[in-house]
Amino acid sequence: MDLVQKIKKNKFKVGIIGLGYVGLPLALAFSKKFKVLGYEPNNSIVKHLLQGKSHIMDISDEYGGGE
Repeated sequence: MDLVQKIKKNKFKVGIIGLGYVGLPLALAFSKKFKVLGYEPNNSIVKHLLQGKSHIMDISDEYGGGE
């Protein structure tokens, strides 16, 4: 299956490195349609995200984290 077919069939996976002010909103946007894998080297940020808490003021804690 080529890339275009994967995108059309929602079989596409997105990887995002860094879940900061750019990465987290980008991951949330992509997650509405695709599976997303995010990598964040800061353990404090990871801990908060896994608890469903956002470290970014413009993103509410109800973003759906910890899944």
